[in-house]
Order: sequence, then structure tokens, then C-alpha cells
Amino acid sequence: MSFVVRGSKTASSKQENRKAAHATPPTRAKSYRAPQSVIDAIKALAPEYGSRGRALQVATELLIRHRAKIRVPASLQGQADAVATYKLIPRTIELIEHLTETYGRYGDVLAACVQILRSE
Repeated sequence: MSFVVRGSKTASSKQENRKAAHATPPTRAKSYRAPQSVIDAIKALAPEYGSRGRALQVATELLIRHRAKIRVPASLQGQADAVATYKLIPRTIELIEHLTETYGRYGDVLAACVQILRSE
């Protein structure tokens, strides 16, 4: 006598389904020109968020929901003299693009990101 079990999944297929449910969106490398002080500040804040890209993700989500424009201190303003590359999810890239309408240059958006993360 043999038994047929229908609808049973193997352990590996269950793990694959679990991984797919918790998968993070694909990231893209994106470079931005900003003042060196802003890039250094993002690097300093990153450990609290796990990575530089995640810090920018959190900051852009906060900025997009903030009603008023964030005042950026003079220490974070200046000539965009350095380039930094971050691994970002597509939504974060879109939000940074959208925030340039409010803040102007990419460096100013990244400076606002630093300022809002410092204030949290």
C-alpha cells in the first residue's frame, strides 16, 4: 500500500518562498556630487542605519513627508567638490530627483538628508 501526499512542499521550496517574500528590492549604484563635508557626514551617520544607502533611504522618506523645507547649516553648504556613489533602491533615487525641485542641486538634497538624520 502506498500513500500519496498532495500539496506537500519540500523544505527547500518553503525556504525559497520565504526568501522571496522578504526579498529587498534590487539596488542600483548612483553617484552624486556634493560638498565633502556632506559626504563625510553621511559616512559618519551610516552605522546607525546599517549602510550609507539605507541612511539616505530613511532621510529621503522623512524629507518627502516633511511639510517645510529643512534649513541646512552653512557647514553643510558649499561647492559640490566631491563625488560619492551609493547603492540605492529605485524609490530612493526617484525621491532624490523629486527633492531637487525643492532644494535645487543634488548636494543640497544630500545636505538636507544629513540635517534631518541629525535632528532625529
